[in-house]
Amino acid sequence: MGQAPISLGGSQLLAIAERIGPPSADEPGSGFSTSTEIWLSSDGTEWELAADGEDLGSLNDVVAGGPGWVAVGSTGADTAAGTSGQPAVLASADGRDWTTTALEGVGELDHVAALPDGRLLAIGCDENPDFNPEPDEASCVSWVWLSADGQAWDRVAELDGHVRGLAVAPDGLVAAVGSPASGGLTAWLSNDGSTWRSTQIGGGSAFAVAMVDERIVVGGDVIGPDGVSVSAVWTSTDSGDTWASVPLERVEGETSGSARMVVNGPSGIVVLGDAFIVGAVPVAWREPTNRGGPIQTPPPSPAAPSPTPVSYVDRAGLPFSVIESRQADTLFERSATCSNPEGGYTVSYPDGWYTNPDSDALPACSWFSPIQFDVPAQLGDGTTVPDEVVIVVDVFEGGVGQILEIPRTLSEEVPLDGRQGYRFEERVNEEPPGYIYSYGAWLDGNHLGRKIAAHTQSAPGREYQMNRAVLDRMMASLELAEQ
Repeated sequence: MGQAPISLGGSQLLAIAERIGPPSADEPGSGFSTSTEIWLSSDGTEWELAADGEDLGSLNDVVAGGPGWVAVGSTGADTAAGTSGQPAVLASADGRDWTTTALEGVGELDHVAALPDGRLLAIGCDENPDFNPEPDEASCVSWVWLSADGQAWDRVAELDGHVRGLAVAPDGLVAAVGSPASGGLTAWLSNDGSTWRSTQIGGGSAFAVAMVDERIVVGGDVIGPDGVSVSAVWTSTDSGDTWASVPLERVEGETSGSARMVVNGPSGIVVLGDAFIVGAVPVAWREPTNRGGPIQTPPPSPAAPSPTPVSYVDRAGLPFSVIESRQADTLFERSATCSNPEGGYTVSYPDGWYTNPDSDALPACSWFSPIQFDVPAQLGDGTTVPDEVVIVVDVFEGGVGQILEIPRTLSEEVPLDGRQGYRFEERVNEEPPGYIYSYGAWLDGNHLGRKIAAHTQSAPGREYQMNRAVLDRMMASLELAEQ
């Protein structure tokens, strides 16, 4: 799943997210597990988990329509049984209780849209080996399905390629874009959802399409003069018969990029994408208010500088590799130890560093710093961690996740006192831009139970490289209470 699907129905927002968790206890070594979640919000700020679980399968898109909401995806493959997933449609009146309808074929549905006459249209790539012997990006055949109510579906057409984007104009024109078996970039167009025609857009790849006034706007990438992908958009003003290509300006230091979402904003077109510098970073392009003009690219926010490259080494007695640092090794030659009985952990930290005692505001052994700091009398919304604190350890309960993907420069599994844990580094787009280096593990074996998380963050005046090395050694010393 790429961008998390989100849809507005009446006054309510519904978002689909994919939660990543530890490997299944029944399949050790199988890698991180995933599960689908559905969230509801009335204002876009406060969100409520409305549904989750294996019964939802794998979902790729959602739209307001039918009985209330219609989501599409697949039933999910069963690797243990050796069976592939089927295209699936889920319908719900309230976003909480869902009914699944499995459709003919092997594969998944990628897109769903509501037509002006109230019907629903879904498109997905078929992976049936009898019909499509070698399914891949080029040879995929997409089936088109129509429904009057979101529950009973008819297959009405086949498109020779993998559809990557779908949009519907107010007058009923449907545009699908993607890669045909013959190569290149194609738009498939229909006025009723059943009968389709195709036009060649050009070379490149498409990832999104939107209807903007009298135009069709497609986002994707093309191969630039230096042989790498460059973000681009294509526009058509004659219902898809002819197309014009508009390359988008590169971000400074970018080696490649793609435009992955097109939005018709109140002041013009907004194109969202990513640029690969050191790890992917989000990028946005905006069209000025004169809607007939070309898409322009105002200077993007400066990208975070890459942290100094580090090497991970094995140290005797430690359960996983740590950042090589002679200074950090010296600090742990004489280490101190603290415990957090409420959180159920004990950890070592450098001798000479400081940590907080237990208080009504903060459990013991939560904040760490090489210099002294004060703990506020009360902690709550709006309270920030003191600038002196460079490492934070926290134990909490409940679900946690993100709808928008934050680019990661590192992501790997590590054992935390015998439990399956992870460490990762994320590139954050704050001012000043920087990085967060984190550890975490589930303590109760499920995504709604207790979790432990620890992190350090780059900031002006902080020794980020040293703090990462110290956090490595602290987490390697972690002792967790029995579940």
